[in-house]
Amino acid sequence: LRLERQTEQLQRAEHDATVDALTGLWNRRAWDAAVAAEEARCKRYGHPACVLSIDVDGLKVLNDTQGHSAGDDLLQRCAAALKQGVRDLDGVARVGGDEFAVLLVQCDEPTAVAVVQRLRQTLAASNVSASIGLARREPKLGLVEAQARADAAMYEEKRARKAAR
Repeated sequence: LRLERQTEQLQRAEHDATVDALTGLWNRRAWDAAVAAEEARCKRYGHPACVLSIDVDGLKVLNDTQGHSAGDDLLQRCAAALKQGVRDLDGVARVGGDEFAVLLVQCDEPTAVAVVQRLRQTLAASNVSASIGLARREPKLGLVEAQARADAAMYEEKRARKAAR
């Protein structure tokens, strides 16, 4: 019995160390591990992969005007929409306060563009406004660089949307 209890405690601790408590998605630690594992797989097998960077619009204003429970609800709706809009083999993480990332494995750029369109629809259906950046993995640069480029693309979209208002 003691061994079973210890095993359960270890499994719970491992889960808690890699899962965001609010959204149930991967946390930053799990994201970094998944990116490293996928980078190794891409190098070994030559698979394509893409990264999405997503930033929720208006979280600070919502928290300030309606309270943190409203902000938490927004983040949970965003997480559910992102999970719904990707394949089971893809990874979704909450990597910061209102920032999410998606790892699209064995995914070329045209397919990733289609995923982004699907995510925009699922987010809109969940009443979530967000900016999305996309970058594909370049073999010489890797997934970490793709994530940086996806972040830059997301911030560019965010700036363009603000300027259009």
